[in-house]
Amino acid sequence: MKKYCLALLSLFCGFWSSPAAARKVYFNEVFTDSTLRIDYMFSGTKQTQHIALKALSKTSGWYGRRHHLGEQLLRGNGQLVVLDAATKNTVYQHSFSSLFQEWQNTEEATRLERSFDNSFLIPHPQRPVEVVCTLTDTHNRVTSELRHVVAGKASGCGQKNHNSLAGVAALEAEEGIEVYAFCDSTHMASPDFLRRLCAPLALGEADFATGYHEVVPEDDLPTTLGYAICVLFLRLMQALGTYTQPWGGAMAIRTSTFRGKGIGAFWASNVVDDCSLTGFLKDAGVKVRLCPGALLQTRARKHGLRFWTDWLERQVLFLKFCVPDQWRQLVFGILLVSFIPLTLGSCLLSLLLLRPSGWLLLCGAACLAACAVSASSMRPFVARHVRLVPWLAGYLLSSVVFCIAALKTIGAKGLRWHGIWYEVGRQGRVISTKR
Repeated sequence: MKKYCLALLSLFCGFWSSPAAARKVYFNEVFTDSTLRIDYMFSGTKQTQHIALKALSKTSGWYGRRHHLGEQLLRGNGQLVVLDAATKNTVYQHSFSSLFQEWQNTEEATRLERSFDNSFLIPHPQRPVEVVCTLTDTHNRVTSELRHVVAGKASGCGQKNHNSLAGVAALEAEEGIEVYAFCDSTHMASPDFLRRLCAPLALGEADFATGYHEVVPEDDLPTTLGYAICVLFLRLMQALGTYTQPWGGAMAIRTSTFRGKGIGAFWASNVVDDCSLTGFLKDAGVKVRLCPGALLQTRARKHGLRFWTDWLERQVLFLKFCVPDQWRQLVFGILLVSFIPLTLGSCLLSLLLLRPSGWLLLCGAACLAACAVSASSMRPFVARHVRLVPWLAGYLLSSVVFCIAALKTIGAKGLRWHGIWYEVGRQGRVISTKR
């Protein structure tokens, strides 16, 4: 499996051209007195190389050079080039030599594939930039390259939308791009994932395709299994034609559709990239094609309850603001499904505190049987075998968490996402933000 950390991938786009020639750069005009740390993962064998973006982080103060920023002082077997996103001018360069490339010359590299973490520090840009990371061989030929965008803070829309639009803008000058593919960086992808996702577009069967993800639980904790069950429930809903909608973690759009239907302008004022498109695409006459084979994997271990509940509440809120009819149906369905485990809990509580009647015991047994049957029917769809008792515990917990999350969204006027509060109006439009 390979980890694809591209916020934006393109089909049929070929190789990127080399960065623009260096020119004099004045630090205070381009950068702030802060540091941007970029974490990459270099992986491969003796004959193969892959670059993946792992994380970005900001710290105060810049303690590197402030002059000759666009010049390459030394030449290593790797280069990091920062381009102004608007002008394509080089504003910063840094060369390096990596441990990964040294390892490629060892005997071990002929029989194993390994990955190495690499971190680089650059001054934090004032405006959007493109970062190009390349690895070269002893003849200075590029053997691997990754280009990504640092988009800066969003204004008037969700941060994810802002990042995606910056990626699209970086491709505007490129010719021959037929498909935009948007993929989340927090999941694992199979080597043929992109081909599966883009196949309906390449074959002319659709203008918009979407995949989904599955959780691979790596322990039997109720919170981990409950999270896996919630994702599985939403994935199964995707298979129902009425509820099939774009999922931002894996969707492919024909470029002519993206531009012709005004998706970019729509995203520029919206809180989220996927749920918001459900009604928009329907009104535009664009049908969403589900690709079951384009399935990303999310590995979960010791999953925290707070992280899970925040994620789930956010998913329900997206539906509330963007697809209110589906939100009402979902809330009703959750309350209906949660009735059985809540009744079972009441029966167990009565069993501990009171002297239960025969009818109460019978009711509790029936509820337990119903939960076991319902949970067992979903268990074969999980990516690994899970014992029935932990799976049932996760199912009961997920029912309660789902119910609480649904109730909390009823009076909500906005949502919090990655530390940013968004006040949201109809169709997911952002009214205001607070950081």
